Amino acid sequence: MSDLNEYMRPYSSFSPDSFPEFDSTFEPLDIKPLLFDISEPPECNNEKQNSSASPDTCLVCGAVTKCCHYDVPSCSGCKTFFRRTIVTEKYYVCKTKGKCNIRGKDRCRQCRFDQCILVGMNPAGIKLPENIELSKVIERIESRKRALTGNLETVDATNLPPSSSTTPEMSVVPAKMSSIKLPQVMEFRDVDFLLFVEMKVRQLRESNYFLDLNTECTLRSVIQSRTELSNAGCYALITEDQKETFEQFQRDHCLIVAGKKLPNHRRRHWLAVDIFLSIELAKTLPVFETLTLFDKEAFILNATLSTAILTKSYYSHEKKSDSVVYPDGFTPVWLFRHTKNELSKLENEVFIRCIQPITRIGLTKEEYVLIKAIIFCNPACNNISDAGQRLLEKESERYSKTLLRYMQSIHGAAKGASRYAQVISIMEAMAYFAERNKEFHLMKMLNYNKKKPSQKSVNHRVPDIKLLHDILES
Repeated sequence: MSDLNEYMRPYSSFSPDSFPEFDSTFEPLDIKPLLFDISEPPECNNEKQNSSASPDTCLVCGAVTKCCHYDVPSCSGCKTFFRRTIVTEKYYVCKTKGKCNIRGKDRCRQCRFDQCILVGMNPAGIKLPENIELSKVIERIESRKRALTGNLETVDATNLPPSSSTTPEMSVVPAKMSSIKLPQVMEFRDVDFLLFVEMKVRQLRESNYFLDLNTECTLRSVIQSRTELSNAGCYALITEDQKETFEQFQRDHCLIVAGKKLPNHRRRHWLAVDIFLSIELAKTLPVFETLTLFDKEAFILNATLSTAILTKSYYSHEKKSDSVVYPDGFTPVWLFRHTKNELSKLENEVFIRCIQPITRIGLTKEEYVLIKAIIFCNPACNNISDAGQRLLEKESERYSKTLLRYMQSIHGAAKGASRYAQVISIMEAMAYFAERNKEFHLMKMLNYNKKKPSQKSVNHRVPDIKLLHDILES
């Protein structure tokens, strides 16, 4: 059991000089919707839709266009206007109380910006200056959208410019109904954003990025630091020849048995990595910036371990593995199967059974990112204020409704509701396996502390990372 600690012990810090692929002049990528093909020119990103028809009209001003910008068919002028308004953090006031004709020459900037919001322009596609946080921009957009749709029971589609997706039968459509036939406008905006953030998480997880958490690293310091996800493209991906094999594992195990120190160039503590990446993902959620610092800490402590378990389980399932396997090829069950014939019940639950609920229902990527957001926003959160709990309850309800609508859009009303129940059950399963991981951590600590000082070799040392202990012992 204690040998596992060596296989999860961090290795030496990552150095850009050690990887020729690393570009020191790299500028952090801005967040762009995953549904875009980012290889296409930014001036004309043609969105991949179910329909083969290309856009013909700017949904903001009605001008002719064949391009999509920020998820919406739009002209270059409206694209530039939306970006400039966000980047300069400008606020406008309409002199006619929202009754302007934005297609006229003397167009009101407030009404034009409101139209950009209503048709669904996505600020996540804008490369922001370092002093502007994406989460705050999204909150501004969402707040304005709520104000606009809250004051109007319906959106009059005749005020929208004509396009291939509007018909006379749709002259008046409820604002919050999914029947607005605009490509990727109101529907499933959260899915697009969560998919993109998860893409960044995966980039970091499967790269040569080294998580350098020192012994004094605290949850608060991680919360207050700039998200590492913006640097996801800075690191080279782990190549096949860098991945660990079972033969390599056996050689290293022989060194451990002989009391020798392992080469300090491969090991990383994968549970710590997944916990850290879960925190970084949580920091991108719009609700995060609305919480107080103390509520942010409670928010992280409540859900991060469950989402970290979900992460390792989902990506192991994606690799069609029946046990946990990490991006560098390391498979924890190698250790137990190498030293004994079978795993204990606890070891089996920590490294094998946690994958089975995901495999059983065939969890998709979209379902995975939504259930992860729902787990994070679970209002049944310990040590959080009443105000924070209300915020989480609102977000949890929003993500849950999005998941249900998404399921029903694919499977139909009845089957979609049934599928929704299956996906929601993953939440309870991950909470269960998070508790088993805490038990496993406690057992390792007890076994290590029972050893005599002469038996506590560096190979058997439990990683002394305060952040890790805080979450596993919460």
